[in-house]
Amino acid sequence: MIDMFETTVLEIRSPDGQRELEIALLATGMYQFTEWTKQAGDEYTGPFTAVTHLSGLYETQEAAETDARKMLPWLHDQISN
Repeated sequence: MIDMFETTVLEIRSPDGQRELEIALLATGMYQFTEWTKQAGDEYTGPFTAVTHLSGLYETQEAAETDARKMLPWLHDQISN
């Protein structure tokens, strides 16, 4: 579950701009990462951005980023920005 009170501490976008990783610090002091992916949609919805991966909780930002890099193939060679 995404906590209502969170602070984004890291964002990484894919080179093609279609995916984004966001690591957030939750109000509980734990970290969580979310992958967002742009979707084409259809004649009813139009284009939209969807959550395509929501992680569990991590004690550190580094642990969240390490797991994200292992789980999301497009992130393997990306550098933080």
